[in-house]
Amino acid sequence: MLKKLKDLLSKSETTGPEKKGFEEKQIAAAVLLAEAAASDEGFGEAEQKAVIDALKRHFELTDEEAQELAEAGQESQAKSVEIFSFTRTIKQAYDYEDRIEMVEMLWEVVLADGVLHAYEDQLLRRIAGLLYVEDRDRGEARQRVLARVNAS
Repeated sequence: MLKKLKDLLSKSETTGPEKKGFEEKQIAAAVLLAEAAASDEGFGEAEQKAVIDALKRHFELTDEEAQELAEAGQESQAKSVEIFSFTRTIKQAYDYEDRIEMVEMLWEVVLADGVLHAYEDQLLRRIAGLLYVEDRDRGEARQRVLARVNAS
């Protein structure tokens, strides 16, 4: 019974967006970014733009493709009750440096609105741990993003 439930949940997480031609790792990244964006009091325009920009840059997508991937990520994130399967996909698909880049993308999203909520910080700590990114590297990724934000 537990296996059937697990199979059903994993199908519902990946069925729709993969039909649009996105890879599983792209969907997983979009879901984590959507989770980070939605972790404070709302999914504002600044966060939406940060998600699309990060996906576009990281996966070398067009504006339209990045928008579709972001929407697919939001859709999957809204249906999902956990993040472990998505972090596992990222952990298996990327080497350590790419996982640090993923954490940096997450920082870009949570800092897009100019405010870091305690829950956002906790979420990034948890995701980084699940991605097996060390605390030091997570902190350095945050500092790089803050430096870019403060420079602009």
